[in-house]
Amino acid sequence: MFGTFALSVGAAVGMEFWARWAHEALWHASLWHMHESHHRPREGPFELNDVFAIINVVPAIALLAYGFFHKGLVPGLYFGAVRVFSNSNLIISFLFNLFIYYFPCSK
Repeated sequence: MFGTFALSVGAAVGMEFWARWAHEALWHASLWHMHESHHRPREGPFELNDVFAIINVVPAIALLAYGFFHKGLVPGLYFGAVRVFSNSNLIISFLFNLFIYYFPCSK
C-alpha cells in the first residue's frame, strides 16, 4: 500500500515539473503558433491548441489498455499514471487507482 502511494505521489510531483517545463519551453516557444489560439477568444467549437489533446490521447489510450489487460507492476504503473494525470481531481483519481488495483475487473 505504501509503495502504491509513494509511486503515485512521486509521479504527480514529477509530472508537475514536466508540465511546467513543457508549457514554458515548448508551448510558449517553438509551439506557440499552435498554443496561441488558447490565449485568444474562441471563435468556434475548436481551436488549434486542441491538437495537443488529440496527440496525447493516442499514447494515453494505449497505456491504459495495456495496464488494464495485463498484470504486474509495470502495466499497473502505465494504467495508474495515465489515470492520475487525465483527471483534474487528483484525490478521486488516486482512490480510483487503488480500487482498480485491489479489485481488478479483468482476470
